[in-house]
Amino acid sequence: ADVVMRVNAPMIVAGIGIILSIIGIFAVRCKEGASMMTLLKALRIGTWGSSALIVVACAILAACHVITWGIFGAIVAGLVAGVIIGIVVSPNLKPGMLLVHPLLNEMKEKGMFLPASDDNAGLDGLAVGMLSAGIPVLATVLAIICAYGFARGFHSIAAGGGTVHGLYGIGFAAVGMLATLGITLATDAYGPIADNAGGNAEMSGLGKEVRKRTDALDSLGNTTAATGKGFAIGSAALTGLALLASYVEEIKIGLLRLGETVLTFSDGKAIEVS
Repeated sequence: ADVVMRVNAPMIVAGIGIILSIIGIFAVRCKEGASMMTLLKALRIGTWGSSALIVVACAILAACHVITWGIFGAIVAGLVAGVIIGIVVSPNLKPGMLLVHPLLNEMKEKGMFLPASDDNAGLDGLAVGMLSAGIPVLATVLAIICAYGFARGFHSIAAGGGTVHGLYGIGFAAVGMLATLGITLATDAYGPIADNAGGNAEMSGLGKEVRKRTDALDSLGNTTAATGKGFAIGSAALTGLALLASYVEEIKIGLLRLGETVLTFSDGKAIEVS
């Protein structure tokens, strides 16, 4: 029964996340003539509200012994990492440009926004790109470590933990980050829709007021697209690690079932399976 519950628990959390994503979508509201920041806050009410609700739902599941409190911690780690990535990758917000602003200003002062053939401009541009990815990478790494620890991955097998438990926690962290994928993907798709709306308004010869509104929506769409891609990158790192580790464990189990304890490769090298 415990094994069946462990298998079904991720699907239960994902199913609850779908329902909460729908609730978050309907929670997005704004008034007439809202600015871009007001529109962004309205969208964030939906995304962050869904994330907060999934935490509450998972806490209830942990209290009902559907999942353990350690797995609950892994889910929270994944959600927190997703929210941090979503904030940091937003190009119009200060947290997202905290690291790259000084270097961008330096490039602007030196007049270094030149073609890529210019060595200094190319190197500085590469530095800005790599620096902007620093916080998302750190958030993902910390989420992996925290999820592994919460799921008792650092404990011994005798103490009810082990590598398998830790990898299960990392997989659940990915589930936590992707539980509200419904509204996250909706905000990502919002960008192209708003962009096309602006093009349709221009081609239709509509008034300046309409174009002003579509421009604000289009500008917001650039931010939401970056947020969606940030979630995709973080979740891909978590799921990729969990899938690769699961593949290795399945190979190990298969070899042990066949009675083999040594895996021999074509080049003559061998690895003992334990």
